[in-house]
Amino acid sequence: MSGSKESNVETGDKPKNILENKIVLIGLLILLTLIPLGMINGVISERADLSVNVAKEVSESWGGKQDLTGPVIVAPYRVYFTNKNGEKRSRIENAYFLPDSLSIRGTADPEIRNRGIYQVAVYKVKLLVSGEFNSPDFSKLKIDEKDLLKDEIHLAFGVPDTRSLDGELLISWDGKEIPFLPSVKGCKLFKQGIHAPLPTPEGGSRKIGFSFSIDLNGSEDLFFRPMGKTTTVTLASPWPDPSFQGNFLPVKRTVSDDGFTARWDVSFFGRSYPQKWKASEHSIGKSRFGVRLVIPVDFYTKIKRTTKYGILFIALTFIAFFIFEITNRYQIHPVQYLMIGFALSLFYLMLISISEHIGFWKAYMIATLANVGMITLYSRSILKKSRQVYMISCILLFLYGFLYTLMSLQDFALLFGSAGLFVFLSVVMYITRNIDWYERRGHTHSR
Repeated sequence: MSGSKESNVETGDKPKNILENKIVLIGLLILLTLIPLGMINGVISERADLSVNVAKEVSESWGGKQDLTGPVIVAPYRVYFTNKNGEKRSRIENAYFLPDSLSIRGTADPEIRNRGIYQVAVYKVKLLVSGEFNSPDFSKLKIDEKDLLKDEIHLAFGVPDTRSLDGELLISWDGKEIPFLPSVKGCKLFKQGIHAPLPTPEGGSRKIGFSFSIDLNGSEDLFFRPMGKTTTVTLASPWPDPSFQGNFLPVKRTVSDDGFTARWDVSFFGRSYPQKWKASEHSIGKSRFGVRLVIPVDFYTKIKRTTKYGILFIALTFIAFFIFEITNRYQIHPVQYLMIGFALSLFYLMLISISEHIGFWKAYMIATLANVGMITLYSRSILKKSRQVYMISCILLFLYGFLYTLMSLQDFALLFGSAGLFVFLSVVMYITRNIDWYERRGHTHSR
């Protein structure tokens, strides 16, 4: 009697243990697919880094990202101090004076440079810079005129990549033509740029007008800083996909397939530095604004977003196969689950390799059809009924269509994603609502 009872217990627990072990095994297989997904993520990052390096190489030969600063009057003066030994010494410091009004008008002519399969947006820009300075008042900065190095007073204009400057540069200063010279000549507000020596300032308060034209090459970014008490920048370009960035957005802008025009009106109230200061009392900080010439399809970013859903896709697909397995009494081998998981992971590698040649959305369609077709054909050897193979195909197409929609959305991506997962979970719960998970039965069909 005791032997028969023990035998019945073992017989009753065996199917239950098989089901529980299968669930645990499927969970482990889902985690195992993180390995190929991680490797594919590494490939995506490597290709993205390579595209960045290519952009840097093109920028080095053409002209880098331009962040134009100025113009600003730089007035060197002597500062006297006593050192530790009680000896009187002097050093040179700078006083800075910003324009009362500043106007910059320009046109950026873009083009796309190709390096292998990679593309970089570059441009030529022609700018007319004009405005007015108030004549420097050194007494308000408590600088004695006898300490001024009047012959060293100059106008500085910051250009991050001076190699891209074209032609001779002249500034019209108070009606006089003065040539620009290389370097910023001691100006500590920016590292690179040009300067023009200024005539000895006359006494009294008056307005000094200036204007100059500048042509330069750049890559992707074109930024300015609000150096004037009032700063107005007007920029036009035939580039159809601008991205306006920085601390200030345009007050007026028009964007179409024929290009864009934009205008910024910036007051000195929006920055953290005054119209004049001396030594290192202030810095120009990060108060900048401008435009980035964006190449419309940044597929590396999109692919990185899709891979975030990789493990979720694999889990949902495994759940679908597991439901078919328990509702139709099939027995799907773990190796078959693993093959399906690897096939789903391969989708992302196909996506990046094809996107680099024909663009993201076309590549997405090709990779989806290829992957769904492969898994559907493989499912015919696993599932017994054609209707179930058709359902697997529909489920996969739904999942990839769902992901496509998520990639298309920006503001509502999280809302749409959470709603879609809620619906999917509800369907799974509905289908499995009548399953007796403690039912003591084995699988009657096997493959």
